[in-house]
Amino acid sequence: MTGGSTDLLAVTPERIQRALWRSFLRYGVTGELDIAVNAAMNVVGPVLAARDAEITRLRRTLSRAVLTGTRASPARRRRQPAEP
Repeated sequence: MTGGSTDLLAVTPERIQRALWRSFLRYGVTGELDIAVNAAMNVVGPVLAARDAEITRLRRTLSRAVLTGTRASPARRRRQPAEP
């Protein structure tokens, strides 16, 4: 995968709406396109919001680690019980 988070950040709600419009028109979706695009955005919008929140959280964690000179702590492993 190339580009990293910059590719991920390029996906905006406006770009998705335009892509949905083009896709619905290309494939001949009939009916109210405004309603169809709005319904699709009701699904996609929260996903984009969660992505943005996670990116913000990760950036804060990394900046704190850089400022304090420590590494972000890795996920803790469960201790395996000792075998009898």
